[in-house]
Amino acid sequence: MTAFNEDEALRKTIKIILETCNHDDLEEIFIIAGRRATPECHAALDELTSSNGDVRIRAFYQSYEGPGANLNEFWDLVKGTHFVTIAADGELNPYQISEFVEQSKEKPEYMIVGSRRLSKDGFKDYDLLKKVLNFGAGIFLRVLFVTRRTEFTQPFFAAPCAVFKAINWEEQYHPIFMELLLKPLRLGIKTVEVPTAWIKRNDGKPNRGALYFIPYLKTALRIRFMKKEKILRENRGIPEKYIY
Repeated sequence: MTAFNEDEALRKTIKIILETCNHDDLEEIFIIAGRRATPECHAALDELTSSNGDVRIRAFYQSYEGPGANLNEFWDLVKGTHFVTIAADGELNPYQISEFVEQSKEKPEYMIVGSRRLSKDGFKDYDLLKKVLNFGAGIFLRVLFVTRRTEFTQPFFAAPCAVFKAINWEEQYHPIFMELLLKPLRLGIKTVEVPTAWIKRNDGKPNRGALYFIPYLKTALRIRFMKKEKILRENRGIPEKYIY
């Protein structure tokens, strides 16, 4: 889970996960705190990580700016067999975490990707310009990567930890959200999509404007034409069972 300027939404998201998921399925809840996380966010993190519940809550504090900061270091600390990503800002549905968990138990060799395109309410209350840009980018990326995938930028998914520990994560700023989805796609990781919906946040402030997508183009082109071995970290590989 990522957190930057959220406090009540962070607490609420954790509460929902703990109420709706079987605790036997949860190894830990790991919160990535941004370099410039607000004092209110830090206070919420201190409160949550000091709780004595049966599910451990941990915090990883990034040492430099950008949502992609220190990700290779972070993945080396993650435990468990699979993970689910979600932001703490309330724009993704925490009630769906339990669905991702069950999907991963049924299809442990697959990456389970949440797609807004598969839901009739996937873009409800979404900015019209962003919606148009997202739709156009989706067409471009499906052609570029020769795929039927419908979601490329929303980081709401579950996947085997072994896959993400082996990949070299390079993006520092918001294109990391595209990198998280495109590098596994480029490597041929088994994937299935499920419907999800974006929800307008009511806690904290968005960190991106309508033209945030421009740097994504460079990232998409770079990943598309990278040699596959360059996508992986040195001396690391992905077991064949995860690849088509």
